[in-house]
Amino acid sequence: MRAIRVWLFAVLAAALLLGCGSSSDEKETKKTPSEPLGAPFAIAGDPVGDAVPIAAQKPVPREYGHPVELTKPADRKQAPESGLTKVGGWLNTTRAFTGEDLKGRILILDFWTAGCINCIHVAATLETFAHKHETDPILVLGVHAQKFSADAPPEVVREQMEELGITHPVAIDSKHQEFSDWEAPGWPTLFVVDAHGRIIKQIGGEPSVEYLDNIVESALHEQAAEGGLATEALDFLGREKDPSAPLSSPEKVIPTATGYAIADSGHDRVVLTDDSGATTDVIGDGTEGTTDGDYATARFFAPKGLALMGNVLYVGDTANHLIRAVDLTNKTVTTVAGTGKRGGVLHDGGKALETSLASPWDLLAVDTRIFVANAGTHQVFVFDPAAATVEPFAGNGYEGLVDGTADEVRMAQPSGLASDGTYLYVADAESSSIRKIDIATGAVTTLVGQGLFVWGAEDGPAASATLQHDQGLALDGQTLYIADTYNSKIRALDLSTMMVSTIAGDGSPPPFFYPGGLTVVPSDSQMLLVADTNHDTLQLVDVTGTKEPVRWDVTGLSPP
Repeated sequence: MRAIRVWLFAVLAAALLLGCGSSSDEKETKKTPSEPLGAPFAIAGDPVGDAVPIAAQKPVPREYGHPVELTKPADRKQAPESGLTKVGGWLNTTRAFTGEDLKGRILILDFWTAGCINCIHVAATLETFAHKHETDPILVLGVHAQKFSADAPPEVVREQMEELGITHPVAIDSKHQEFSDWEAPGWPTLFVVDAHGRIIKQIGGEPSVEYLDNIVESALHEQAAEGGLATEALDFLGREKDPSAPLSSPEKVIPTATGYAIADSGHDRVVLTDDSGATTDVIGDGTEGTTDGDYATARFFAPKGLALMGNVLYVGDTANHLIRAVDLTNKTVTTVAGTGKRGGVLHDGGKALETSLASPWDLLAVDTRIFVANAGTHQVFVFDPAAATVEPFAGNGYEGLVDGTADEVRMAQPSGLASDGTYLYVADAESSSIRKIDIATGAVTTLVGQGLFVWGAEDGPAASATLQHDQGLALDGQTLYIADTYNSKIRALDLSTMMVSTIAGDGSPPPFFYPGGLTVVPSDSQMLLVADTNHDTLQLVDVTGTKEPVRWDVTGLSPP
């Protein structure tokens, strides 16, 4: 029997219209009477991580504006009576806390699931928003209710939070009880809650910082007029420990003329090594930013995709929504595509530096062009370095698993690329699928995968085999190697027989933890070098399956 995971709640079929690929859908809720100021709602749950305390800012009184009209208090729906008492614990907290700890604060609840590109975008927005309002009596609370079964354990959520830079408390809702009680229709869904525990606004999709600013500013203005805003700093906030390994969440790895390039995503840099793993150069100072310049001063933000063309290494600077060019001879970094702002669906091409990208997750050089897995709009783009242009190549921007011509196709967070020069192969993560694109015509067919809510780890004929949020590909002849990320396995698709097999990852404990990328070792086609992302390392894998994976240490490298 096929190991297929099907979403438990029928209502979540509507998630396709809201989260993980839709535009923002804001709606107001209504109907509940005002209540005396007290705890906004009940909260329970102990810390399940290993957070160290962080100093929270004390609210600083100021004059609050009133930029937008809010739903009248009497028309607001009250938060569920159970509040957040059914969670399986909290991350980024140092002690159990209750609703009493949150008296006099405006709250933003973010229902999210790891791996969803829209949730990733919202996480960045909320970090910017929270930093901007760190001296205001507000608090962001995350509620993680997983889509994929592999994302349920707290240790997995913790790794994802570390990679995304999430600093606010996050509740573990692995049984989806809070998701159901709050009636969240999909991922991401945000609730803005007033100090009485009434829902001011329910927001789906990807709201901007400015949109949230306006709602919260008006909510603070309203509460200040009534009185009772919090004046003391929160004392239960923490941050999960960072192991400070030499590599942090390495996402992709590719060969170079002298060794390998590694996207050290969690450290916001790219590492160059020789064939043995000895560090030869570090590109970027390890600080988030968009600075161009020499290796020592350049800055990236969660870089992932890498592509080599001559002496230029192209980098998908994912969280900056940019493509950067690294001149390996002169040791300089230059921005060559993107505006630095997250872009929407691309319908027409244009000048590269005037075209906004959205989380370019992987890059691949084919002849004179760079293919771009633009995960944030569920499309594949083409970047032409010589012409300095970006053009849409496949995908109409709607999330899904639909084949056809380039503009009919629906993709779902493309995250990995490989090619033989005739076809482009795509790891389409949110549909747990492998897509094949005819480079000459743009026609797309699905090789493995059955839909957004069907996944598993079954081998066998491609038509019935299952993957789980695959994010990386490497091609050797007629064998397509797959980083089956959420299954923590390395799989292989034989393109001549259309059979899927597992070549590494079985066993307890599994040798991998969410591998994000892989490449064939140039000197030995029976070996793969795998970016073992959540283990913060790389591993060598024998494709014959006769040897256990071996850790491939990067030497001479320190955390930034």
